[in-house]
Amino acid sequence: MNFFRISNAALLSCLLPLGSGCSVEAGDSDTEASDLIGRVPGSSISSPNAKAGKTYLTVRRIDSLQAVGALEGVAGTLAARVDGIIANQPADGRFSIQELLQIEKPGFIETLFPEEKVALSKLWQLLETTNANPSVVAGGTQTPFAAVDISVGPGLIKPVNIAIPSLPIGLQESARRLELTHDADATPSTVMEADLAAAIATPGPYTLAEIEQFRQVQILFLERAGTTLAAKVNVPLPLVSAVTMQTWGSAKLVLTQSVAYTETRTKNARRFSGNRDAAVTVSVEAHRVYKPEIQLGPNQKLLVIDETTEAERTSDTAPLDFPAGGTVTVEIWSGGVRLGSHRAKLPALPFKDERIDLSSYADYQFVAGGNALSRNVVSAAVRYDNGFAASSAHFVYEVASTPIPPGADASALTTLSTPTGNVHAGRYEITVPSVGACQVDLYPEGVVRFSRPGGASTRSRLYMWNQVNQHDLGFPDRLRAIWNPAANYIKVFFDGARMLLEAPLTGALRTG
Repeated sequence: MNFFRISNAALLSCLLPLGSGCSVEAGDSDTEASDLIGRVPGSSISSPNAKAGKTYLTVRRIDSLQAVGALEGVAGTLAARVDGIIANQPADGRFSIQELLQIEKPGFIETLFPEEKVALSKLWQLLETTNANPSVVAGGTQTPFAAVDISVGPGLIKPVNIAIPSLPIGLQESARRLELTHDADATPSTVMEADLAAAIATPGPYTLAEIEQFRQVQILFLERAGTTLAAKVNVPLPLVSAVTMQTWGSAKLVLTQSVAYTETRTKNARRFSGNRDAAVTVSVEAHRVYKPEIQLGPNQKLLVIDETTEAERTSDTAPLDFPAGGTVTVEIWSGGVRLGSHRAKLPALPFKDERIDLSSYADYQFVAGGNALSRNVVSAAVRYDNGFAASSAHFVYEVASTPIPPGADASALTTLSTPTGNVHAGRYEITVPSVGACQVDLYPEGVVRFSRPGGASTRSRLYMWNQVNQHDLGFPDRLRAIWNPAANYIKVFFDGARMLLEAPLTGALRTG
């Protein structure tokens, strides 16, 4: 369908007494976007149906008016005829002041039935609008979503001292002997690193076995050290907010914003087969909604005319979507009767419903507003089907902690949980033959990361191997590492080739 638009100036030149023979060529296009839908005072329109004290829109869409119940029966068929007669071609699904003036001319008005002539006044009434200047609606700014990794690197936090009774039995006697001559904290029941270093530096009074035991106690300071290592991500607060931006009679323009964080874990394993290849799939996402809407009364409908683009929309749920903002005419209708007409200059109000994949932050501590969010259980279940056990669990990240809901299957939560093992969190450095010095980071939150020489690193995925949760880490060149947290054992190898390293992670390997 071919469209052309008529400028207000060109239209006003046509508002002359009936039969004047006014015509407007398609080349008379307007130069200002704000004039796409014109507003004309009734006093300038030479029609028996136009009222001097009213203001009129230059054009209206027929389908929009039908949607709000304003064009039924004779008025509806007349609007289609006004748009469709040959003199008003091309038909564009709208009727305008120009087209109504054309149908009212001699030679045209006679083609209407009496009831259609009566209905002409109805079409003119539907062109009536407010003469008010648009009110300026402020606000509507949407903050860009940002997930910022605020993880903390590795660093040892060694204990100040170790209580001698907490040492392995075989080390306690030599430690008590040490305290007879080296006691930096003046407490015979504890041993400090300074005590051990002093004795090792002057070994003469001690046996070789005692010096070796002092070195074993030194390693305990590494094994029992805390770590600064932390996996954290900063995100916007989870929230649901609604702000009233403007009120038009019984209608309100409300901006609703919400941010929610959810996590889903699943595993589908064959029963009684050792669960060898049953991967645990973890998905974390942010669901963000930015929703400008008109809140209406019962049985009311909204009609919005974008004066910049001429786009129109009608709805009884009244969502809005104006990515660029601009001036609009807002009408509230009920039962085909217009309850009010308003103008507003809107800021950009795009409707957005977006989901943001945050799976790379699985097992991270989510932080919002300076506080850690709680990962609350929504549901957990195990379903058995044809020899398979399908476990699933759903979580939500919230400001406050909530108890596990009744009916959540504890076995599913255990199966799908990220194992942390029985070794202290921190950084461990291992030397892998033919590869070099590699690092294994065991985060307190459960994240496991493997780094090779040069800094390239990969984090783990979870799967089941002989009924024990494993961490599987791999590089594109098929260098792989598998850490078994239950046995505290790491294996490093090229997939399909010989084993390069098979060893436990011990305190002596800790560097952070």
